[in-house]
Amino acid sequence: MYEIDKANCIEDAENGCLRPSDGGQYTKENALRILENGNGGCMREVKSGRQFGVSHIKANNDWLRKLLKIN
Repeated sequence: MYEIDKANCIEDAENGCLRPSDGGQYTKENALRILENGNGGCMREVKSGRQFGVSHIKANNDWLRKLLKIN
């Protein structure tokens, strides 16, 4: 499960200014979809703490899909 930190706008995402997670936990697929449909942000795996930056441009996240085995 993943928590997400969202950006208010694309400029905030590019500068790493993200709103902290509201505590909601999402599957990797849903976390990625939510961030791509918004302004991007960061998804953090709850168990391990590893995190990934997510672009609002879907094609820029192909590496992440491959790494996390998301179709």
